[in-house]
Amino acid sequence: MLKKALTQHLVLATVCWVFIFSNCTEPNNVGLQVQPEDDQINVFVTDTVSLISYVQTVDSLPISTSSNNLPIGLLVGSYTDDVFGLANAKAYTQLKLSSSGFTYGTNATLDSVVLTLAYGGHYGDTTTMQTINVVRLEEDLEADTTYYTNHVFTEGQSMAMKTTSFNPTDTVIIGSDTLAPHLRIRLDSWVGDELINFSRDADRTNDELLAVFKGICISTDDVFMDGSIITFNASSSLSKLTVYYTADSAQSYEYIIDGNTIRTNVFEHDYTGTPVEAQLMDSTLGHTETYVQAMAGVKTRLEFPHLDKLEDLGNIAVNLAELTIPVKNGTFDDLDPNNAIILLASDSIGQDATIIDLVNELNLDYGGFYDEDKEEYKINFTRHFQRLLTGQAKNFGMFLVANNATLTPNRVVLEGASDTTATSRIKLRLNYSILD
Repeated sequence: MLKKALTQHLVLATVCWVFIFSNCTEPNNVGLQVQPEDDQINVFVTDTVSLISYVQTVDSLPISTSSNNLPIGLLVGSYTDDVFGLANAKAYTQLKLSSSGFTYGTNATLDSVVLTLAYGGHYGDTTTMQTINVVRLEEDLEADTTYYTNHVFTEGQSMAMKTTSFNPTDTVIIGSDTLAPHLRIRLDSWVGDELINFSRDADRTNDELLAVFKGICISTDDVFMDGSIITFNASSSLSKLTVYYTADSAQSYEYIIDGNTIRTNVFEHDYTGTPVEAQLMDSTLGHTETYVQAMAGVKTRLEFPHLDKLEDLGNIAVNLAELTIPVKNGTFDDLDPNNAIILLASDSIGQDATIIDLVNELNLDYGGFYDEDKEEYKINFTRHFQRLLTGQAKNFGMFLVANNATLTPNRVVLEGASDTTATSRIKLRLNYSILD
């Protein structure tokens, strides 16, 4: 079985070729972005620039626990699809006291303890039955720390196991109350007993609580057909652990997950027996399609092997460099494409590097968003391409990666760049001027 962890640092190539520059024509009306209008001379346009594209695995991604960067969502669940295989997400979070100065009292006895998690989003087939596990965390979650999406946390005693489907759109009726959609998991009684005994007759602080009850892990068993990944809303008042108890009368106390609660996610992928694995192992299979996947899955590498042909033309001013990236038809049924993808540069050792078009606040036309009508993405990287030609940026290749890759579970199958007989493929539309 080929696990992603075993292939993460390989150079994994699925090579796709298109022809070098040809069919340059003068445009009738082109949105020029670099060259002043007075200098729009010798203007040419082509969409047959040579491209090489291939798939690579993504290194683990960082998740910051600083107070202004905490993820709002907790991704939990598992799905399997024919192209990408198995994906699994598990969440780790602290719990906090909902109020200070609280004690259960010496005569308190447990009735039940329930974990509730508010639905925030879903991806895949939520009707698939999944086995949900809640486990005690035995490792401190530190503030102002960067955890990576392949971090192995120390887990302890099981708190609950529940097999159910997710119902992210159904309201929940509790007694006379109708509540927003959320998941309810009854935890083992030892959890409630421990929490009651901890605060039976002593006013506790959050630091004292976290010293003995560091947090919880929420995960599901792997699902090998269909399945889904849920985004639980960590900031919702419904996301909490509630102890129901009796002390002269029926009462309850809540341990909350809020905007300041430290939390993170861990992701796993298994591409065994899939087209992704086949392309990772045999680069000749990738001429018709390529892949982008969030949750530290896979990305597409793009290369421009013949930029010297443009340089040979003389002093080039790039007026427009725009990638058109079609989504392969019939590959997204219940699994929607990423709402946006990002174009990054590669450095000399193959690591991601931000390009000027992505950070330049004046470039309002960068794009990258999915066009549902055309089933494609468009990305404007004119300034970076100009820098490639002038040598201000090195031509080490580029990457197409998922936007919000630690916050969303989406994946997308893209058309390849090499099949010149195909009606759609990845293309670079280049508008340029020869100044001398």
